[in-house]
Amino acid sequence: MHIDYRKPQNKLGLKQKMLIVTGLLVLIVSLAFGVFFAAPANFPKGEIIEIEKGKSLVEVSEFLKEKGVIKFPRALDAFVIIFGGDKSVVAGDYSFERPITVFEVAHRIINGIHGIDTVRIKIPEGATREEIADIYEEELLNFDKDEFLRVTKDLEGYLFPDTYIFFETVRTGDVIEKMLSTFDEKVAPLMSDIEKSGKTLEDIVTMASIIQKEAYNIYLEQQTISGILWKRIDKKMRLQVDATLKYITGRGSAKLTRADLAMEHDYNTYRIYGLPPGPIGSPSLKTIRAALYPVSSPYFYYLHDDSGQIYYAVTHDDHVRNKDKYLR
Repeated sequence: MHIDYRKPQNKLGLKQKMLIVTGLLVLIVSLAFGVFFAAPANFPKGEIIEIEKGKSLVEVSEFLKEKGVIKFPRALDAFVIIFGGDKSVVAGDYSFERPITVFEVAHRIINGIHGIDTVRIKIPEGATREEIADIYEEELLNFDKDEFLRVTKDLEGYLFPDTYIFFETVRTGDVIEKMLSTFDEKVAPLMSDIEKSGKTLEDIVTMASIIQKEAYNIYLEQQTISGILWKRIDKKMRLQVDATLKYITGRGSAKLTRADLAMEHDYNTYRIYGLPPGPIGSPSLKTIRAALYPVSSPYFYYLHDDSGQIYYAVTHDDHVRNKDKYLR
């Protein structure tokens, strides 16, 4: 019998070869993923990164490379185009708490996942520019009160009072833009009726800002006061409302002096005829509607007692009697 003492050669089966090839591919892909897709070593963890409005995808990608957010701009371009389209980048401030892959960066900027806390801010009806600026200065990190007051110098009354949700890093200009666009959106359905009324938008907003201060938040009362004030203008009577004096003096009805009433000022409706030069605060949409749709009545005068109850009068003598009875 012949015995072959040579060592048997180990031959790999097809299944084993495929496992080895698969393993090598996984290794190569993993290495490539680490090189091309992983975050740079200088990743700006925790910093605020601003993607400006109007920037193209290529500009955004190059900017994020400069900031250390990604390594390869073209990889980001590819992911954004594949998953969102070329124009899908959401502008604004971003913050990344930890280094993330280029794929995750693409997901964040496509979906506007900013990673920054938001602030809910209520601007009350009737607030002036000064009062609005004080509220924002208290709540927002980058808000510039001086810039706000400078830019909105001629925008009193058009900064719509509402509850806004902003990123705490929002810029002052974006706040102003949002308030103005909200005003336009809210008032747009009324513009046709405003044109038909024979009054300008400024007339309506100015009257509404006065009604906002002169009437309690009851729509019929606002409409009735609106009718009284428009009628006084039509009859060439002075408006004689304390709200416009408070706007320029800071003093309410109880603290107004004879000198205040006699003051020569464009906003002193005890001296001038017609409306003052502009609004005295930001009226609500309901009050703008009251200014546009006044209710007719026989009254020319009104006052509120300390509890907020309103009393109307047709004649000045009746008005004086109401003062004696309800205010003194």
